[in-house]
Amino acid sequence: MSKAMQKFALVLAAVMVLSMASFAAGELGVTGTAAFTLKYDGFTGDVLGSTYLKFSGVLKNAPVEVIYGNDAHNRFWKNIDFWNSYITGVDQKPYVWEPYMVKLKITGAYYKKGPRVTTHVGDFSYPLPMYVTGNFHKYQGMGVMISDYPIVDKVTVTPFFAWPKYGASHTLGGMPKYFWNMGALVNANNLVPDLTIKAYAMSHQQKEGTHIRYGADLGSKQAFSGVNASRGADQLILYTAGVTTGTNPWGKEALIGPDGKVLKNAANVDAVVPAGHYVISGHGAMATWVTENLTVGSTVDVVFGNPKTTRAEATYGVEAGYKLFGVNLASKFLLRTTYDATDLLDVKKDNQIVFTANADYTFVFDNNIKAKVSGGFRTIDQDFAPHARQTDARYNAIEAQRGQLGGNAGLNLTLPAKTSVDITGDYYNKKPTETSTTDRGTATVAVTNSYFFDVTAKASVTGTRTVTETPDEINVVNSVTTSGSLARNFRLPNRDQISATYSLSTSNVLAKPITWTNKLVASSDLTVPVLNKLYVEGTVQLVTAGGETTPTYIGLLKHTLPNNVNLEAKFTKAGIQKLSWYAQATYSVSF
Repeated sequence: MSKAMQKFALVLAAVMVLSMASFAAGELGVTGTAAFTLKYDGFTGDVLGSTYLKFSGVLKNAPVEVIYGNDAHNRFWKNIDFWNSYITGVDQKPYVWEPYMVKLKITGAYYKKGPRVTTHVGDFSYPLPMYVTGNFHKYQGMGVMISDYPIVDKVTVTPFFAWPKYGASHTLGGMPKYFWNMGALVNANNLVPDLTIKAYAMSHQQKEGTHIRYGADLGSKQAFSGVNASRGADQLILYTAGVTTGTNPWGKEALIGPDGKVLKNAANVDAVVPAGHYVISGHGAMATWVTENLTVGSTVDVVFGNPKTTRAEATYGVEAGYKLFGVNLASKFLLRTTYDATDLLDVKKDNQIVFTANADYTFVFDNNIKAKVSGGFRTIDQDFAPHARQTDARYNAIEAQRGQLGGNAGLNLTLPAKTSVDITGDYYNKKPTETSTTDRGTATVAVTNSYFFDVTAKASVTGTRTVTETPDEINVVNSVTTSGSLARNFRLPNRDQISATYSLSTSNVLAKPITWTNKLVASSDLTVPVLNKLYVEGTVQLVTAGGETTPTYIGLLKHTLPNNVNLEAKFTKAGIQKLSWYAQATYSVSF
């Protein structure tokens, strides 16, 4: 049986097992979706495949959901092939089904005549702002959350307790530990008219597993893969007194005396561990670690996995919004306290603070002319980067502006003839290092009009002045960039519609040479005989720099067949590079 058939058989077996379980229980009805994607990469010649399984049901009136594979909802799961761990070699663990999600929602009252709340068991996204908990994988936890439990009138609390989905590889100390998050969100709406308040707290707790301290002043740590267990590939195992190790000679072991001294270092030190002693056994990469770090005569300390639970960090925050005499007010305050992750004590290490405030007011004049005036202030500590931070600061304004003390102002004008004008300015001061400061001011003027010939025209000019000062020099950089675009929808005789956008942008016009980027994108859902709807998208981009123009051509085709087969093909040709293309088919079935 081929590997593809083995995978398909395993999927069918999983469906049959769940169906039989539902029949036997009489209380669990299972529905689901299975999607299989096969992709041929014409550029590399690789054939790729991925599978997505979703089972939904009801257990005693509580919705249950189990997901394996490509859940694109939170980005981190997208395009991950969970079949990669399917057994194909002696060094792979068979049937490690991940990534996965398990969700159970129970709605009801906890006590007679009590409030109806929803309890989430399994995987869920933390109810706190993403700039506190992160976005991708660290925004997801596995545990328990109770949504919107009423405290008093108009005030609810959402507490949660969860283990990070991939906690072992993302702990503060860089080694596997027992690690979890706990916190709560409090919502208060309209306690005072037009006043909304959100208060939240999140604490990262940790408890180190069994590990060994070694090196100078025992300052380094290394976790064990297991205790008194069979030694596998690239594992480090601790054997205690009286245990028969049963290890083969294809590794490296160290015998530790009662005083922590390393007495032996060899392939096999003792078949039975002597009283008051330990044997530390490594294979592969960990055998190398034993050789390099557990030399005869050195001192180590074995620490078992039940030390005091300690805090790694805690974040507290308040967000408030209020409307006063027509002025919209909003502010955020965050306090993050970090603790020393190198010890087992709650030793406070540092505090970081974030404070932002924004306000806007809209003036309405005759002829439907409106003027919206806005302004803001921010101060964000340089070190404010929560452990569960987002993996890309571009999606997180708080993290992208770390270390800044600054403000912004804006004016938005809504004018006749479908015209709007935006004028914005921003200034901040920042200390990138202890010996340098940066002052940056940015101003943008943008105009948008969609009155003439159904064409949406946009144009903007942005100027930036950056001054970086060090004890040795002052560096000033001025920059002016421009951009513009024209967009219009065209109706075809068969009532199909084509959307086309042309844009032109420049790099810094004060620097030579200037880079010009011309880009034309056209897309449509075309009605084609036999095929019916065919999505077509074409892109032409011309980048001119230093007198040379590099063209890039991109084509995309998508079509869905009546039998739930999705077809997609894409090609990219950039300059003189080789044509890059792929074609893929996705089949989905519901049961």
